[in-house]
Amino acid sequence: METLEYSASLDNLTKGISAGVIILLGFMGYRSLKTLLNFNNLDTTSILIHSAVVILFLGIIIGSYLLSPKSYSLNSDSLVINKVIKTIIIPYKEIKKIHIIKPEEMNGTIRTFGNGGLFGYYGKFHNQTFGSMNFQTTQKENRLLIETNKNIKYIISPDDLSLAKELEKRIGK
Repeated sequence: METLEYSASLDNLTKGISAGVIILLGFMGYRSLKTLLNFNNLDTTSILIHSAVVILFLGIIIGSYLLSPKSYSLNSDSLVINKVIKTIIIPYKEIKKIHIIKPEEMNGTIRTFGNGGLFGYYGKFHNQTFGSMNFQTTQKENRLLIETNKNIKYIISPDDLSLAKELEKRIGK
């Protein structure tokens, strides 16, 4: 079987959140960096604090980008959630359910340990309809639930929902 690639673009809300966070952290980090450049008047504690602020802000932005989903692939034996680091591979034989999510099914969803908009929505989320979920999305549209035999529920958001039909064909359900 050929490998099929499905894009995962950011929606306008995610783009806005990402831009806003980068601008805010960039401005605050710039102030700390500017203070560090005038280190002649700083004591050791101030240098450490301002250095930590710059490193923390860079870490948040770079780490969020590296962990965010970039695309989804269907290869010969698995669904792949492509990320710069921590790519997730879900073998077809482990998938027990595929469900196109209706917007109302996401009502009351809360983030329990994850990212809620900086380059995407990923990590641990929970709601009454599905319980605990592992989001790997870039938008609030086109959401698919992929449930495994181990009861892990992945939520993905390909730009093209035909991924669901192709995935069903490949797993034989």
